[in-house]
Amino acid sequence: MTLITDIPCELIAAILRSLDDLRSLTPALLSCRHIYSSYKQSPNIAAAILRQKVTPALLPCAVAASEAYSLPRPRDGDTIQGLLDALYQEPLSLANRVTSLPMTTLMGMSRTHDMILALTTDFANDAWNRLRQADDSLPLTASLSTTEQFRFCRSFYRIQIFYGLFTGRSSNPNTIFEESVNSWFFSKHPLWENEQLGCIHDFLEARLAKASIDVLAHDVNFGEFSVDYLTGGEENIYRQMWLSKGIGFIHQLINEESYDGKRDMLTEHPNIGVANFPGALTNVLGAYQGANAFVGREEELLYENVSRVTAEDPDQGSFNSWNAAHEGAPLCAGLMLHEHELLRDCAYVLWDWDRVEKHHLLKAFENLSDARPSPDEKEYDEMNESFHEDHRFGKRVGRGIGAKVTPAAYRGQRSLQRGNFSSQWSYD
Repeated sequence: MTLITDIPCELIAAILRSLDDLRSLTPALLSCRHIYSSYKQSPNIAAAILRQKVTPALLPCAVAASEAYSLPRPRDGDTIQGLLDALYQEPLSLANRVTSLPMTTLMGMSRTHDMILALTTDFANDAWNRLRQADDSLPLTASLSTTEQFRFCRSFYRIQIFYGLFTGRSSNPNTIFEESVNSWFFSKHPLWENEQLGCIHDFLEARLAKASIDVLAHDVNFGEFSVDYLTGGEENIYRQMWLSKGIGFIHQLINEESYDGKRDMLTEHPNIGVANFPGALTNVLGAYQGANAFVGREEELLYENVSRVTAEDPDQGSFNSWNAAHEGAPLCAGLMLHEHELLRDCAYVLWDWDRVEKHHLLKAFENLSDARPSPDEKEYDEMNESFHEDHRFGKRVGRGIGAKVTPAAYRGQRSLQRGNFSSQWSYD
């Protein structure tokens, strides 16, 4: 009988490289000294496993996202520009850096990719269900094509890169990033790819809002600080601060089941600042203010930042969907329009043209070109009244008057008075 020690080290190394996840590598190495010895004699096995899992097309983004979070703070402009230049001008060289990364970093990249895959599936399913609400003749489910999977994942990675690079750049959390910073990042993409990022941001914000609503609406401490749990977008600085913590934080919050666990996550305030993504993205449009260019005019479709189709994503679905939604509008109104909120919820610039054409999705997009329902005046009045209650409670406790009433008891009483807020306002 052949013993495992008789198997050549090269063959064992080849088997290890075929593993589909780094989590399978450690048990294999611990199972036998000969396997571990074969691993040590063949460098870059772990990198090969990660490369196979992430795919070569997404690996430059994965490396950039990892490095973005490891750069020293405060961020240096030259360092930021250097990483972005590597990502957009020398992606293969950037991807090859994976061979020199330690195992802990590779494991972190693998976990990030798992989270991005899970969020991609969640968003795609949610977006398709919304489309089916507009057209019930659509198939019940939509399995993503290879190019759609790439497009969704790339957009999540780009959001992660943005937060990793630009969170905490300014000491003023309300500052919109300088034009030079915008040019380093957003101008690398045609407008419809920036709109893809807008779709991802809105999805992540909706998931964060849904995961945090009970805590923010009922916890006394958040009420004392008047933390707005209704307003969305760039004006809600608290929500932008939590989004700035990145996909790892958001994914953990979404999957945290306990009230106390969510509260603890939301009350942690590492001094990293805020990267206000919708504010920064909207600011990009300032570059088009004097262009006198309109979407849909043939001569303007040759405009450098509008008409180019990237080699890594030659499919016309994203451009055609974006172009149909913005036709006749000035280029300076080409992103994050309020009246396109429902379109972004449907991931309208992330589907392949084959799917859009087959299912007549452009028609569905026309019917969905509208803003989301907004909280009404009564809900804002209730929120502001709860802030006043929390301020009064805080003052009473400070004077010792309410010492016998714990925040938990007060929160429970207030919840009974107001009802479960998450049942009143849906973020699905």
